[in-house]
Amino acid sequence: MFAPVHHTPLAYLIIAAIVAVSISALRNPRLFDTWRMHPYSIYRGRRIRSILTSVFVHINEMHLLINSMLLCLALPEVEYMLVDDFGVINGRLLLLFFILFAALFVGMLTAIQYRKQRKHWSAGASALVMALVLFFLIYFPVEPIAGMPAFASDVLPLWIALVLLAALGILALLKDPAGAIHLYGALAGILLAFLIRPASMTEIIRNADFSVASEESNNKPTGDDHAADHADDGTAEESAFPAFTAFYSVRVMDRQTVHPLGDFQD
Repeated sequence: MFAPVHHTPLAYLIIAAIVAVSISALRNPRLFDTWRMHPYSIYRGRRIRSILTSVFVHINEMHLLINSMLLCLALPEVEYMLVDDFGVINGRLLLLFFILFAALFVGMLTAIQYRKQRKHWSAGASALVMALVLFFLIYFPVEPIAGMPAFASDVLPLWIALVLLAALGILALLKDPAGAIHLYGALAGILLAFLIRPASMTEIIRNADFSVASEESNNKPTGDDHAADHADDGTAEESAFPAFTAFYSVRVMDRQTVHPLGDFQD
């Protein structure tokens, strides 16, 4: 279920840092208040660094436990794919870029949305989890499911991504406390997939053409070579990311929590 540590050491190191800082912040309210994100201030050019530091702090122990478990499922898997495609050094630099881009993208959109709300605060890594899930579905589609037609296997990741986006969009429209920030995280993951691997956009367009895909499936097996490339060395079995469960699990702690200094969102 979890990617081996020796294959993805950077991901586990980042997760360990998040856990360590979060535990420290839970015991030190001053550190927590310093590192959490305040969109109102960010929009006015203050507390900019909290866009990134807010990923490292959580509102309580359960919040930290859920997000850290989801990160253990998702972050090492993304490191594994990037290292496999771009090499040890470049792949891990891309992983750091992924985290930085996702944090900045989510932070700036959140700052724009809540620019007039002084009492709105945000903390946690849930938006990063959503970015990782959507990145996985777009960048490296799930392997074909036994007994399922090849055509259906080709479009399944796309449909899952669309369903997740639709669900997050509905939650945002309903003004769910965490709906918008998770939607921004999902969009960040899609943009990063297109940016790091532009061919994924072409594959999505091709697989979205149902009639063509259905016709091709009658003549030859379908599926993108990119997924097969990762499985050629036999190590893909060591690293199986259950992406389908991540969206539901992350919603467990996604609620607004009242704090003496303001409202939280993750």
